[in-house]
Amino acid sequence: YMLNFAKSLPQIFVFIIITIVAAFFMSRDREKISKFLYNQFPGIWADRMGTLKSDLTSAFAGFIKAQLTLIFITFIELLIGYTILNVKYAFSFAALTAVIDALPILGTGTVLIPAGIIYFLMGNAFRGAGFLVLYLIISVIRQSIEPRIVGTNLGLHPLVTLIAMYIGMQAFHIVGLFLEPIVPIILRALQKAHILPQWKA
Repeated sequence: YMLNFAKSLPQIFVFIIITIVAAFFMSRDREKISKFLYNQFPGIWADRMGTLKSDLTSAFAGFIKAQLTLIFITFIELLIGYTILNVKYAFSFAALTAVIDALPILGTGTVLIPAGIIYFLMGNAFRGAGFLVLYLIISVIRQSIEPRIVGTNLGLHPLVTLIAMYIGMQAFHIVGLFLEPIVPIILRALQKAHILPQWKA
């Protein structure tokens, strides 16, 4: 495995360099590139692509806002829990755990569950149980409010968001839970741009 990894290092290095350089030029010449691409489409399609770009940009901003809201709520829950459990540097640890919770695959369980088990093994049953209970509370609250917060900021019905998150979790596990709501956003943007037919009311 290490030998194969070592052989792939030059390719990985080249990919990273190309990505960085491409990102620089795309950022610098964004207006020129956008104008060139729009000019390749007929007039009506250029308008549709502009509408699509506007909707996707707005949806992306809403997605970021939703994630920041969830991070803040999780941070407050962790700060209260850590304070009750008398954890030193509760504010700093709460902020760090909240950021970890926002990362796909990880979540608060990455910190709280091992910490709870360790405290049990050390004979501190109160703090061990406290960490596990805190994890359960945060998980229940997040599952309850996430569809509504994400749906509201993305302009989707909470039920649509919940279904998308469930399908994403089943198909791509934890990563899909975060990324799957993007699919109905793209579909809605394509409908607004009249690239896909509208749903019948």
